[in-house]
Amino acid sequence: MRNPLRHGRSFLLTLGLLSFELSTVSSAQAQAANPELDALLTKGVQFANGQFRKLRPPTLADGLNADAQKKAIEDVLAMKQGRPLTYAEFTVKNLNTPYVLLIDKDPKYDANAPGHSINVWFVVFGDLKTVSDPKFMRQQFQRDQSSRIDVLSDDDLKQRQIVPRTIPDGKEWLVHGTFKLLQTNVRVQVQGTTRVVETTTKESAILAGQIDRRFDSDAKYPNEWRPAPSGVVGGPPTLYFSSGAYAKVTKLVNPAGALLVEYHFVYDEPEAWFGGANLLRSKLPQKTRDDVKDFRRAM
Repeated sequence: MRNPLRHGRSFLLTLGLLSFELSTVSSAQAQAANPELDALLTKGVQFANGQFRKLRPPTLADGLNADAQKKAIEDVLAMKQGRPLTYAEFTVKNLNTPYVLLIDKDPKYDANAPGHSINVWFVVFGDLKTVSDPKFMRQQFQRDQSSRIDVLSDDDLKQRQIVPRTIPDGKEWLVHGTFKLLQTNVRVQVQGTTRVVETTTKESAILAGQIDRRFDSDAKYPNEWRPAPSGVVGGPPTLYFSSGAYAKVTKLVNPAGALLVEYHFVYDEPEAWFGGANLLRSKLPQKTRDDVKDFRRAM
């Protein structure tokens, strides 16, 4: 399977299904290069009630010097829950170096917004070309054997009269995924088709996407969820389309060889999934900790 998706089991596994303010000119140019990211930042993810929710803009623009990068990252570190974290501690080359995780805790973008948000920042050491290598990322992505991912073929797109956009310095894919949530107590199976755009520059790589509404009622690749008590999928399907995410990897000037990985995700969690219980979000801290460590180890 030729899969462009990135960043391990949960970072962009959720992208298809669930899958900092910068005012500089260079930031606007970097964002405009990826139309899917631009849509997530300017219009946002649509929810069933008709509301839209915008995602947090990237922390780092291309072209920033070391001081500007540090200042932007220190603004993120100031939001970390628990013990304060310095820039030096955040950029240590170690599997267990601390990261920042905000789940519905973004002080600016979570206020009175529909749905839920996940924001993750961490540092890895390596070559940006490695992060952009589909072979490397495919190995990271395919660790979860309970999920199925299909990149739609040219024939699939022709049958639906869909022509992928031409993206300068990038590419667009249509990707369908099927996931069972909460493997130890499966209650929901979710599937959907995501419009994914990848763009790269000399300083960064961006992967952005959201569920494509053209597939809401598609016979083969629908956007829907079904109950799955005890792992057995059953019951009528319900439309699901409220999710969007992006990841950006940016070279840091200091320390040399460091890369900032930031992941931003907005999604809807219908009441019928878990009866209002906080089951999914309660699993995310440990899963994020494992995924960050696995990604660093692979790099």
